[in-house]
Amino acid sequence: MKKSKYLTLLSVAALTLLTSGLGSQAVLADTDTAQTTNTSTNTTTDTSETSTALNHQEAKGQKLTTPVGTPPNASDAISNKDDLKNVQGYSWKTTPDVSAAGSQKATVVITYTDGTTSEVEVDLEVVTRVTSYASQNSPVAKTGLTVKVGKSLTASSVISNLSSLKNVDSVTWKQAPSTAKAGTVKGTVLVTYTDKSTDTVDVTVKVSSVVTTKKSVKKSKKKQYITKTRKIILDRPGKNKTITQKVKLSRTVTITTTTTKTYTDGKLTKTSKKAKKSYGKWSKGTWKSYKVPAISGYKRSTTKVKAKTVTSKTKNVTVKVSYKRVLHKPANAPYYDPADMRAKTGAYYFQSSEKRAYPNLAKYKNVWIRVSILGNRVYVMSGKKVIYTMYSSAGRFEMTNGKYQSDTPRGTFYLKAAYGPSFMSSDGVGARYYMAYYGSDYLFHSVPINNYGSGVYYNGYHYGYGGVGSTAHLTVQGTKPDSHGCIRLTLSDARWLYGQRTSGKLKVGTKVVIKYK
Repeated sequence: MKKSKYLTLLSVAALTLLTSGLGSQAVLADTDTAQTTNTSTNTTTDTSETSTALNHQEAKGQKLTTPVGTPPNASDAISNKDDLKNVQGYSWKTTPDVSAAGSQKATVVITYTDGTTSEVEVDLEVVTRVTSYASQNSPVAKTGLTVKVGKSLTASSVISNLSSLKNVDSVTWKQAPSTAKAGTVKGTVLVTYTDKSTDTVDVTVKVSSVVTTKKSVKKSKKKQYITKTRKIILDRPGKNKTITQKVKLSRTVTITTTTTKTYTDGKLTKTSKKAKKSYGKWSKGTWKSYKVPAISGYKRSTTKVKAKTVTSKTKNVTVKVSYKRVLHKPANAPYYDPADMRAKTGAYYFQSSEKRAYPNLAKYKNVWIRVSILGNRVYVMSGKKVIYTMYSSAGRFEMTNGKYQSDTPRGTFYLKAAYGPSFMSSDGVGARYYMAYYGSDYLFHSVPINNYGSGVYYNGYHYGYGGVGSTAHLTVQGTKPDSHGCIRLTLSDARWLYGQRTSGKLKVGTKVVIKYK
């Protein structure tokens, strides 16, 4: 706090205290009498009956002290102003002379609202030197002052002890703190007293930023898709086939994006976005029914894969359809054909009867051969088990000894030592890979060959007979008896059996059982 260097006003309160022992004058004004007490006199200028009530009020004067050159206020000379009613104003009857120090009498004129007046005479002391109000007060600045950017503080709000200061005329900013931007700033308060003396108070203010936010919400929609797949695998003979069924499901996704913009002191300082998704219901679809194609000679594990309603919870699936060879038991044959029996199409008579690899007979015990004339099959046996099945064509049926019978003898026979890679008879028809089982004329051998260019030419030999290109005596293989008593095998089967014989895996003396069925 700083005191004013020069005294400009006399503290009325201080002077009053200094002169309080000098006495006061009180006057009771009415229309008939006037009473004087001490140094003050009260008189009236209106004697009408209507003003009697107002003039009967007792106005009490008090001594005033004022500095040289400072005219005092007339109202300050009345000590009981708060008790008086209907007062319009106070004035000096004659303006006091305050040009020089000294004591004098002065008269205060009290004007009432009804137009009447009363007078009070008071003592006035004009002095040259007094103590200023500024020296009597000590204004203190508040601590921890804060204000937002752009806002202002009143000067009076920053003085912590303002209510205890006396004779304050005004509190203003000498230098107001700047609140244009955040930070710690200084300011100066000017306290002016009624005697024109002043104090200055330095204050510290923390200016804090004004932070505001603005939110905006935006909604958008999009489609979400998932695909559900069903695979149908046809485990077919040969090459598998896969049928793929796909269903595309969709749902609506609503995206609510909330954008929050943060402003500090009016400037954009931060932008944040938060997205929230809400989901609609998934659509539904259908995997259509599928009719499983049939394959001749095979049984399907199912004839149809049923249609199925597909939802979002449906899992991808794989359906496997298997084909099982329908075991075929030829008419009059003792055993079923194996599942891998080759179809009698194309040049099957040159190929193996079964599609699988030929067995190694050295690995089997109790090997013997079973022939079914009417079944057109030869079975390589191991005990009671069939280990390989071959298409065959045994002796055709003719009248022999008055009986219609096959040219192939029936009964139990044993492999002979005679065998060879091929033979040719005098009529120009022969065969390859032969082994004798009865005498020297009843053989196991391949489909027939000829030496006169008939039949089908294959790898240096003419097979079959009956004309060039004729397959008449080839396609009977596995279908009907056609030989003159021997047992014909396909070219590949005859070569394999012959190889087992020559390698010692099929022994001389192996049992051969031949029956019609």
